[in-house]
Amino acid sequence: MPFLKEQIELINQHLKSGALKDGRFQVGDFNALARLAIKVDGNSKATLPVVMNRDYEAQWVGIDDQKPILVYHRKLTSQYSSAQKQQYGGGKNTLNEVSDMLMVVYANQNLIKLSHEQLEAQIITGFPDVIQKDLISPYGLSLMHVELTNSSVDSEQVFALEYRNVPFRLAPEDILLSIRYKILTQFRKNCYDFCATCE
Repeated sequence: MPFLKEQIELINQHLKSGALKDGRFQVGDFNALARLAIKVDGNSKATLPVVMNRDYEAQWVGIDDQKPILVYHRKLTSQYSSAQKQQYGGGKNTLNEVSDMLMVVYANQNLIKLSHEQLEAQIITGFPDVIQKDLISPYGLSLMHVELTNSSVDSEQVFALEYRNVPFRLAPEDILLSIRYKILTQFRKNCYDFCATCE
């Protein structure tokens, strides 16, 4: 999906205007699509989460105890199926896509005044289900549904998945959790030339 970053920004905006609308969260960093990248330092290699800026340069994103909350999302897999058939050899033009996503959340308990479990519950209960059509139509989408699947509040386990060959460096007051979810979208293949959206 060429506009996955924009879809994730809609999810972040939903959370920022709802479950995380309190001022203590607003000064945090809400990043969209991230990926894991290898950082080489001499003879050692470490894997770290990065986001791409507008110039397609990688910027490290992750644990920052000066921020009350830091969020990023990663795409894990996608599955596709045809939504309808065109007549007379037109092929299958409308696709359903199900993207398996991971949302990683770092927070400083001293700044947000919530425990791991409380922060997890705050996000889960405020997660969007269906994104309004007027918000997704600029991206050529017919529908966008979001479905939670599972979460982990085991900071050490989440750290091991996101940071490889990096010493564990979370303080007792640090929260690191992950939430897995699916984005279900429907779109027409002929809407995209990767430079413009459907009119």
